Amino acid sequence: MNKSKVERKYKIALTALASSLPVLAVYAFVALTATASVTVSEPLSITAATGTTGIACTVSTDGRAATCTVSSFAGDRDEISITVANAANAPVTIASTSASNNANVTITSPGPTPVPASGTAVLVFAVSVSQSAATPQTAALTIAVSR
Repeated sequence: MNKSKVERKYKIALTALASSLPVLAVYAFVALTATASVTVSEPLSITAATGTTGIACTVSTDGRAATCTVSSFAGDRDEISITVANAANAPVTIASTSASNNANVTITSPGPTPVPASGTAVLVFAVSVSQSAATPQTAALTIAVSR
């Protein structure tokens, strides 16, 4: 075979390849996209609420609230325990605050509490009634838990 015929075949092949490179380059820069819709849910919920003698508690069906009724005497010390569940796959540290609308009834919150991933933690709130509290008397106690 003639050397010029071989060179000609290669030139034709190289020319065909070279002419297709711009087309290939255009396809290399086509952007690909993906979209996702993310719904973020609250990982914390109340699974139980209990107390010492004289305390009755109920938890809402969605686990977002608990209501307790406390029956105490002057000088009593009681506890309200709230079990908080973490549905997340990562641990969460929760903080709690509490308040009373009556100076003769105090409530004390626990410190920051870790809740393990897919686990629970129990928060214990101390309730104290002054010995000098006049009777009958009522107090509204408010407890808040946040992450």
